[in-house]
Amino acid sequence: MRRYVVFALILLPLLVSANPQHSAVKETVVSLGHGISGEEIYVNSLKISSNLKHISYVSRIGKTFRVWLDGVSNKTHDGVTEQSPFFSPQNNRLAYIAQENAKMFVVIDDQEHARYKFVGTITFSPDGSRLAYRVENENKKQQVVVDGQPGPLFDWGITKEVGIIFSPDSQHMAYVGINDNSSFVLVKDNKKMSSYEKIENVIFSPDSRHIAYKAMEKGKWFVVLDDKKGAAYNEINDLLFSPDGSQLVYSAMKNNRRLIVKNNEEISEGSGTLAPSFSPDGRRFAYLAVEKDNKFCYVVDGKKELSMDVPGRLLFSSDGTSAAYAAGIEGKWHIIKDGIRGPAFKEIEAFTYAKATNNILYAVKNEDGKYSVIKDETAGKFYHAIGTPLFSPDGKQYAYAAMQQGSTDMFMVINNVEQPSRYPVIGIPAEEKPGKFGFAFQQPYFSPKGSRMVFPVYDPDKKTAYMVVDGKPHPSFESIMQPIFSDDEKHVAYMARKDGRWRMVVDGEAGINAFDGIIRGSIIAFDARERCFFILVASQKESGLSFFRLEAKINEPS
Repeated sequence: MRRYVVFALILLPLLVSANPQHSAVKETVVSLGHGISGEEIYVNSLKISSNLKHISYVSRIGKTFRVWLDGVSNKTHDGVTEQSPFFSPQNNRLAYIAQENAKMFVVIDDQEHARYKFVGTITFSPDGSRLAYRVENENKKQQVVVDGQPGPLFDWGITKEVGIIFSPDSQHMAYVGINDNSSFVLVKDNKKMSSYEKIENVIFSPDSRHIAYKAMEKGKWFVVLDDKKGAAYNEINDLLFSPDGSQLVYSAMKNNRRLIVKNNEEISEGSGTLAPSFSPDGRRFAYLAVEKDNKFCYVVDGKKELSMDVPGRLLFSSDGTSAAYAAGIEGKWHIIKDGIRGPAFKEIEAFTYAKATNNILYAVKNEDGKYSVIKDETAGKFYHAIGTPLFSPDGKQYAYAAMQQGSTDMFMVINNVEQPSRYPVIGIPAEEKPGKFGFAFQQPYFSPKGSRMVFPVYDPDKKTAYMVVDGKPHPSFESIMQPIFSDDEKHVAYMARKDGRWRMVVDGEAGINAFDGIIRGSIIAFDARERCFFILVASQKESGLSFFRLEAKINEPS
């Protein structure tokens, strides 16, 4: 049973139902632009802001193009690039690249920037306050424009492999240019730094205080940290800062032997070391050592753990107090948690830590081809098939779908206790390729604090779908989409299709407004301040496409 999340762009006219509106919910439809007769909307250009409240797209009338934001467009252009428009993260500024009279330029917040022969893709800073882009002049020289200010010119361009990167705090930016002598130059904050034969893998530290990259001279690679060169090696990989930014680590090749370099100190175990990793708080460190007999072992905080034939990826718990990984030993698989080996199985799948605790959860397969789920050392029953097990956000509960041998019915297992209700299919089928179906969001959805749970059910005989919320079935529809809980966990909403049209369903009751489609990339969101669910939808009328934001405000008694 595979897991998918599927979003659709389905287009439909706005209709009003004769059914009375749910008394606890008031729906509002906000227009985000209507199609105009003779205007062609480029559906693939549709972009949604990060707060899921705004929509932008490109249209053409005759030979002119324009970019729309929530139904408003003030400019026309000879052309607009295929990648446009661009929403910034967080503050949702809108930018796009336009063309007029064979010149290209950026328009940001409806203001035009300088014009060039060519303009590359726009890059926003993480907080959305800054933007940068690559340009080329009539002499085919390139530079980067940052916040409207052009940087140094390069005869051979700006490397696309590194691109334009901003520091996590948005205060710094960097890229790599190529001089006429083919040397690579790091540019930080639009000022040239050091030059080398090659520069790759430029990264900022998580605290934004440091910048590192690997560079090459005379066939040797080395790491440059804040413009200071490290030791030279034949090969360098896995360049990584610790989460607090205070440490830098990478893998290197020296004399045909792999080793790890941490804060400029070489670490070597057995015949090689690789795969460095930090705990989320940066206090703990682990790597994988290759032993002389072609076996492996993890070294956690300087202590060697069990020897194994095949290593799995090591994970730290969110609080950093625990470390675990899957290990293949003599043809069997085990989970090794904090150095202690768990029971043996034929296969181990879907291994994860709970977010709020150091509890682990994983699925296993035995020699008979049956599956079970294990939480720490507590094993459940074995089943013919199971879905992906999932922890609740607080880590106190876990659940998964299961099926018994010889039965086509499915059921939920919560904390390894079978629930009594049986269902035809837990999940919503989605066609992966002609004639072959997978399942969209078959796993359960927990409320934000984990006290409530919802999952979808599909009946292939009736070709209907419905939600099961806290163990109780909601009404059936032709199709349903992902559910979402309100922040206080009191309400659950999802989109459902009935009579070919999509409506929002809140606490099992369908709204009065129906639409032809849900805009690709739009999902239901919850606004805690306004206490409303909202989603972006579309309708198809004779004049063309129209777009709306559908809001369902919860009217609870004071």
